[in-house]
Amino acid sequence: MASGVGSASMNAASLGPTLAAFPGLETQIEAFAGFSNLLSFSAGIYIVMFLALPFTEKLYTILEPKIGRKDITKNEEE
Repeated sequence: MASGVGSASMNAASLGPTLAAFPGLETQIEAFAGFSNLLSFSAGIYIVMFLALPFTEKLYTILEPKIGRKDITKNEEE
């Protein structure tokens, strides 16, 4: 299942050696990797929408006045 996490190219790259190591379980390994890729993609969308983006916006509102453009433009005017 770990070979399904990530992009499709990473899935294909990790699937080759896994199939070579277990030649009798090709269809099961491909099915698990495909399902894992679909599952991680589906969960990843919601993690980005509901956790990563709000956290990034909150962090930006906290850090921008301290280290952001306002501070840089104030230093250039002086």
